[in-house]
Amino acid sequence: MDANPERMCSFLRKLTLLLLAALLATALALPSAGWALPDDYDAVMRGIGLSTPQTLYISKPAGNITTTASGYYITGSSDPSQPLTMNGHTVHARGDKGSFGVFVQLAIGENIFTFAQGGVTRTVAITRNKVGAYGTTKTLSSLYPASDRVVRSGDTLKITAIGPAGGSVRAKIGNRTVRLKQNVAAAVEGVPAYFSGEFTAPAVSGLVNLGRVSYTLSFGGVTTTHASEGELYVAARGHPVVVQVTDTAVCLFEKDSTDSSYLSVLDFGMLDMVTETGDLYKLSMGGWVPKSAVEIRPTLSPAHNRISRVGCQRLGREEQYVFTGTSFPGYTTMETDDTFYISFADTSGLTALSVRGSALFTGGTVTRGEDGYTTLAFARRPGVPTWGYLVEYEDGGITRLSFRTKPALSAGDRPLSGVSVLIDPGHGGRDVGALGMPNSQNATPRGPTESAINLATGLALKNKLELLGASVMMTRTTDANPSLNSRMMLAKQNRADFYISLHANAVSGDGTHKGGTEVYYYHDHAASLAERIAGNVSAATGRLSRGGKFSSYKVTLGSFGPSVLVEMGFVTNPVEYDQLIDSHTIYKTATAIADSIIAELKA
Repeated sequence: MDANPERMCSFLRKLTLLLLAALLATALALPSAGWALPDDYDAVMRGIGLSTPQTLYISKPAGNITTTASGYYITGSSDPSQPLTMNGHTVHARGDKGSFGVFVQLAIGENIFTFAQGGVTRTVAITRNKVGAYGTTKTLSSLYPASDRVVRSGDTLKITAIGPAGGSVRAKIGNRTVRLKQNVAAAVEGVPAYFSGEFTAPAVSGLVNLGRVSYTLSFGGVTTTHASEGELYVAARGHPVVVQVTDTAVCLFEKDSTDSSYLSVLDFGMLDMVTETGDLYKLSMGGWVPKSAVEIRPTLSPAHNRISRVGCQRLGREEQYVFTGTSFPGYTTMETDDTFYISFADTSGLTALSVRGSALFTGGTVTRGEDGYTTLAFARRPGVPTWGYLVEYEDGGITRLSFRTKPALSAGDRPLSGVSVLIDPGHGGRDVGALGMPNSQNATPRGPTESAINLATGLALKNKLELLGASVMMTRTTDANPSLNSRMMLAKQNRADFYISLHANAVSGDGTHKGGTEVYYYHDHAASLAERIAGNVSAATGRLSRGGKFSSYKVTLGSFGPSVLVEMGFVTNPVEYDQLIDSHTIYKTATAIADSIIAELKA
């Protein structure tokens, strides 16, 4: 042993520093103090890991900017083990991995913000002007119509586009040309301006497709041509116009606005007639549908749905009622504790409904209303809940109505054996979703975006559910971006018992005070699952529970089983962003959602 007191003290100081460094590293690696890794942690999290830079960097704004806003939310990354200051004041809104956000007030003129940490500084200048600097354009955008549109002979249409002020815009519709005028004079040439002109739909016989509207722009000595996304149809007065739903599912709205109340959900393949045209199409069944969700079928005549045959078959947990008719009718539903009602529009021919041998229902009745709707009432068997329903249309005028019994939990350590779950990690590919704290607009991400967070959590949830015995499908397992229709169709075709869409939230402006978990649903039978997930994720992660919320997000419209969209947390909140990319918290989130599914089946 060295008897030199000075050398001994030096040795002890070094040993103490090493121990403190080790303790600090452990504390940073395990943000949940005292939390021991569960036995299945490695199996759930295998191959899954997200990381973010932990050096001082300003991500937003990505350089000096000019704005007319009175405030700005500055975000970036930093070293979580060191203090961070802005203009000499401590930055408190920081996550465990060093993400930070500061909402600053802007004075007129140049505002300088200098962030400092460990001898490193980063400075950004934000200039606030009283009058904004307008961007310019050399092309056309927002061309009418954005989707297929049908109008009546004699209707006067406003043909619109956005283009550079000072430009000359013409639109060709069929064999006619319309000159569009700039709506408001602009002080600066080239700034985006609205152009519009009027067109009177010609007299036609039947239904005529005039095709896409072709636009010509002349600006700055250059002439360019453009075409609308949608095609323009003209129908004679009184001539029927048939449309077919091409979305997997879409809301039917009470008024000519997607902000109005929802009346029902329309399924892929449904046929109906357009009775009025506005921003949306009004259908003969009542209610309005977005034009982008349907296609005009000029070769089809309106067909009243007359049912000629009814069949019933049972496939495992599923009971199917098959109606052979002459069209694919829209419908509305209503449920009570003891009865399920479904009303088919413009339908006749059905006088009786047999549920003989049903495990779900004790009886069925049929009522034909003066409004043309035929209503089927299925009396529920006491104590035997249905697990969603599904309406599908098939060639030959077949409308298939399916019900399923509730999945049963299994004994042992694989309680979800026989239960199918579809996991939908939102966004993907070029659609990165919300950026998150360390990332800048129009730049290669430096840290995980919402898309990456959704996928990592989805893979962890898949592993967790499979350990519990579930059969799991995913809409994506890589950085791809399937369409919303294909995501939902996958669940329909595979009869998923649960549809879980994973997302992360975001807000504009100050993100430091906005956080929590919220879960969206549309159908009543998904409400309790939404509440359970919100509560369980909140309890597991320490985030605020914002509860279950009624919505019309497309992925929540699936009626085949509980379909929910989980907003796990806010990527614009530095604390929650660092949680969302933390491996331990991802595990806790996946476990909380799995526990919610089990609790839903126990209820």
